[in-house]
Amino acid sequence: MTSLHTTSSTFTKSILILGTCLLVAGLAPVAADPETSHAAEARAKTAWLWEYLRGNPPAPDKLAEISVLYPQLDLEGAEACDGLAFATLAVWQDKGPDQAARLAAALSGAHAARRAAARERPVTTEESAEARSKICYLFDHFVETGPARSKVPVLVEMYTRLTTYDRSAVDNRLTAQVGTLRDTDAARADELQAVLETMQQEGETVVFPAAAPGGATAKPKAFTPSTDQWPALQANLILGTQAIGGPYQFSDRPYLLEVAHEIAAMGSNLIKFNAVFEGAPYNMAREEGIASLSDLFDKHSVYRELMTMPFTYYHIWTYPAVETKWQDGFDEAEEKALYDELRDFAAYLLAKYNGTGKQFYLGHWEGDWYLSGATDPKVDPTPERIAAFTRYLQTRQRAVDDARRETPHENVAVFNYVEVNQVVKGLDGTRPTVTNAVLEKVNPDFVSYSCYDVLAEPDRAAALHRALDEIESKLSPKDGIEGKRVFVGEFAVKASLAGFDGERHAAANREFLRAIVEWGCPFALYWQFYCNERNPDHALGHEGYWLVDARNEKTPLYGFFRDYYRELREFIERETAGGKSPDADAIRAEALRILRPS
Repeated sequence: MTSLHTTSSTFTKSILILGTCLLVAGLAPVAADPETSHAAEARAKTAWLWEYLRGNPPAPDKLAEISVLYPQLDLEGAEACDGLAFATLAVWQDKGPDQAARLAAALSGAHAARRAAARERPVTTEESAEARSKICYLFDHFVETGPARSKVPVLVEMYTRLTTYDRSAVDNRLTAQVGTLRDTDAARADELQAVLETMQQEGETVVFPAAAPGGATAKPKAFTPSTDQWPALQANLILGTQAIGGPYQFSDRPYLLEVAHEIAAMGSNLIKFNAVFEGAPYNMAREEGIASLSDLFDKHSVYRELMTMPFTYYHIWTYPAVETKWQDGFDEAEEKALYDELRDFAAYLLAKYNGTGKQFYLGHWEGDWYLSGATDPKVDPTPERIAAFTRYLQTRQRAVDDARRETPHENVAVFNYVEVNQVVKGLDGTRPTVTNAVLEKVNPDFVSYSCYDVLAEPDRAAALHRALDEIESKLSPKDGIEGKRVFVGEFAVKASLAGFDGERHAAANREFLRAIVEWGCPFALYWQFYCNERNPDHALGHEGYWLVDARNEKTPLYGFFRDYYRELREFIERETAGGKSPDADAIRAEALRILRPS
């Protein structure tokens, strides 16, 4: 092993050896996938043991039992037990270093056993893609906050689960990050370089200095990819999904963060979610001192973590904390409050993420239901509601326009979008919709189409294209925005319509997605990662708007998403390595190749 810091303390060295193994279990697959009840039993026993050892000397039989139990833990159980283990070690470090060293050695051995079991299995492309995403996420987080010693084992283990191609891509990306960081924070760059070398050499640990010389406090400059690096990291891959909310999840993490991590692990750099202050759809408690959207993203623990994740494209249902009742006339005070909060939020995003390459799309749920006041296509809006909703949407657009004009920024973008969902019923012009009665007067940056109204048409693709053409015809050119400005914000052929046949479900959605990409939509967002609609009449209890079902089983459609991202990223990286970064048209052409009928 080379270029690693050293320490003279025997106990510290023991703890750091332990550190390299810790958390590997939480992310690394083990040789066999235990039944849920078996894993739960192992978790309960292991948790009890760590709690017991916190107040009692480490007896050999208890340590031996931990070594037997750890390989039986599932991902969630291993993460939870690791947390208890560190707490126990911290207690013994103060009152009995020799005992702490024994605990460290035992836990190190337990994690080593899990890592050895993982190495017995061949590396799959799916596992490699997930490992690559997690490594990049953790390294991005390290750039912002500094390396966390306890996370190094995650990187070491994940690095061993990369294919040769993914390993080369990770090496290039992380080396570039360290080089960029060295100009602004040399001490942190040295720490990250040590982490990278330990990953590459499968080292046992990285020992960091107690503190950087002089106690460096300056925040490092955000990593901005150079021209020859951006495609693999930030290219628009078109396809995405969302985390709006659902009745099931599989970890103790807040719902939004659980789904976000799963979406990133799948290979996506886009997420759609709802900005809420409390309650549904994420069942979050309101945090103190949060009175605006800017506060929410700057102070709330969930949203703060979400914004550190490796997403480039953020599609956000954005509703200010101020109450705006446009339906009854939208007076000047309400208009000013709405404008002020949205303008401040857009300016916050532009300033906070200046230079990062991130793009934010601020919009709302299905606008035609808002316009009519009913989720019933038979109900048409009144002229008064049309006028009020138009003014409401104009105010939202003006707020974003002014923030962009008045806030210095580069390599970051904030856009406003309007979502429509009842296009077909207004195609002949006899019935008012957001598309034919509002869009021209607002001319938003983008329009999102929640396109369920075309799914019942005999020729879905043709109906979709007619609707998209109609929406596009209502938009006027906008300075600084090129290409088509209509995207599909929701599409899904639910699994229940395919008889819960996973392959049929995947094929139907893949066919419809091809029609979306053929038209030229910049984004196509599948509804959604976890299903949000229960149905007790179905054996699985849900309608099947999912990529991962209520049993935590990845569907064939999930497999398609994962493979799509991998293939498209590999294409972009190959082209970039050859000296020519592919433009949007080239990426779309490759996406259509991937989407061709099997």
